[in-house]
Formats: sequence, structure tokens, C-alpha cells
Amino acid sequence: MPGLTDVVSVADGRFTTAAVRADGTVWTYGTDIKGSLGQGAAERRYAAVPRQVPGVDDVRAVYAVGPTFFVVRRDGTVWAWGDDRFLVDAGKRDGHAGVTRPRAVPGVKDVVSVAPGPLNAFTLRSDGRVQGWGVNLTQVLGESNGTRLTTINGVRGVVDVAPAGGAVVAARADGLVCAWGNNAHGLLGVEPRGGQTGRPVHVTGLTGVIQVAGGHDTAYALDRDGVVHAWGRGAGERWATATPRTTAPPPRCA
Repeated sequence: MPGLTDVVSVADGRFTTAAVRADGTVWTYGTDIKGSLGQGAAERRYAAVPRQVPGVDDVRAVYAVGPTFFVVRRDGTVWAWGDDRFLVDAGKRDGHAGVTRPRAVPGVKDVVSVAPGPLNAFTLRSDGRVQGWGVNLTQVLGESNGTRLTTINGVRGVVDVAPAGGAVVAARADGLVCAWGNNAHGLLGVEPRGGQTGRPVHVTGLTGVIQVAGGHDTAYALDRDGVVHAWGRGAGERWATATPRTTAPPPRCA
């Protein structure tokens, strides 16, 4: 992409792309949808040449879910722009008109990374805790009610987290994997499938995991040996060898 050099992070919002350069600036190009370019304009337009997003110049990483962009700044705060569904607490929304310039996500601090999903968003804090906000239909925000920012109880020491459709998976520093939310597709790693829980449980059989990722009701784990394990919807009738087939209740992560 002409005009973009020294890039350290990039995110695709389907119609808009954002990139972070080594100097901490953020640059966007593509179609502006509800302010997804972050340039201050609300009307839909196309920008073929990357332009710097004003107001944020100390960014470490950028993330996207649709036309919503999140950036983690060096002070651990999260700023966002674009579609405002996940930018602020329920009751303080801008009527889905869009946020055209970066705005701090209230109450979010000490953040290492962001894991946005189609209906909610999660942050990994520097203390290894996970926080989330958004739609909580399958208890992915834990056992609390409502859509406001909440800390997920029952899981600590997290080094990576990812939404996986109706569930969330997290890798811990000890190499174990925790999951919570909907088990309709076996994402909690336990048989029989079905049910849901807001209390994180161990995905038994997985060890030495350093990274997790989520797809559409599918989860992935990368271990220290470079092996990728997959489970959930679309992983096939023959699950990954790490996935258990037990009717015993899964062990809690805490």
C-alpha cells in the first residue's frame, strides 16, 4: 500500500483498513462507514490514499470488528471510533449515528490487547484479568447481567483471549485454556454439547498453549510445539485429539 511504511499493526474492517506505524500514528483508508475512517466526517465517502487519524499518536495496536475500530494506547487506555454499538455503555449511545473521531472507551484501563467480537468486545489487562462489554445472551460477559463493562470472574493469568461466536476462549500463562459461554458446538470442550456457563472452565487435554483464536463458533489453540488444535462447529466429526469426550462436569478455571 503506497504511503504506508514501518507498520506494526493492521486491522481490516471489511470496507475500511487501519494501520499503526512504529511512531504510534494511525492511518486509515477505504470507505467511510459511520465514521470508520476516524477523520471527523459522518457522510459515506471513499479515501484511496491513507490519511492519519487525528487525536491518537501513541498507539501500540489496532483492532476491528466491522466498521468499529479499537486502538490500545501506550498508557493502557482503549480508544475507538466508527459504529458506536460497542463504544460506550448502554443508555449513553449516540443512536448508532457513528463516532467520527477517536473516543476513549470509559472505564477501560491497563489494557494489553483487545478482542472484539460481532456482539461484544473483550480486553486483556496487564494483570492477566479479562474484561468485556456488549451483548450477553450466552453469558460471555460472565454471570453478571446487562451490557456494561464487567470483569470476568474465575479466570486469571491470561495471556491471550478470543471470542469464538457464542463462547470465549483464553490462554493462561501456565499453558492451559479456559472457556466460557455457550457449549452448543462444544466450545467448552465437554460432552454432551449444549448448555452455557458464565464461569470459565478448563478445556481439558490442552497444555502448553501460547495463543488462541476464534472463528464462527470455532476455537483454535496454538501450542509451544507449533501444533494447532481446533474444536467447535466446523471442526469435523473427528475433533482434535486434545478435545475430551467425557460426561463429567468440566473443572473450573479458578
